[in-house]
Amino acid sequence: MNRLLAAILLCASSATHASDATGSVCVAPAPRPAPGDKSLANPAGGNRVRSFVIGIDRTSPVAVSHRDPVEIANLPLTGRHFVRIDGDGKPFASFRFRFGDYGSPRLCLLFKPLYETWLLTEAENGGSFCRCRAASLRPARQ
Repeated sequence: MNRLLAAILLCASSATHASDATGSVCVAPAPRPAPGDKSLANPAGGNRVRSFVIGIDRTSPVAVSHRDPVEIANLPLTGRHFVRIDGDGKPFASFRFRFGDYGSPRLCLLFKPLYETWLLTEAENGGSFCRCRAASLRPARQ
């Protein structure tokens, strides 16, 4: 009887800790728009947007750097998350994701300048662009 009670308590404790588990999204630096025509050799050429701001769910929006990655942390691993991306103060893109659709609680959000799109992938696939530190969080200017 004592073993059964201990097993039940252990399972309940594990379930509580699992629901408290969090993940993060590392936002890679976005390249500055470049002069000249867009091409494979100049993927940021002619891009219209100079600055991006990212918000996930109800977190404070963070400004995307041109040099350093920015981490958005403490996101619950369960449920769907809503990502809103503003460019130069106007809506640019939005989408939903679940951590369960990826193989990691650490994700990376990358801007692809050639087609001016954003890509969400596991942080390990983001290369050196997605090496975040929690202290890199920078609130966006309102």
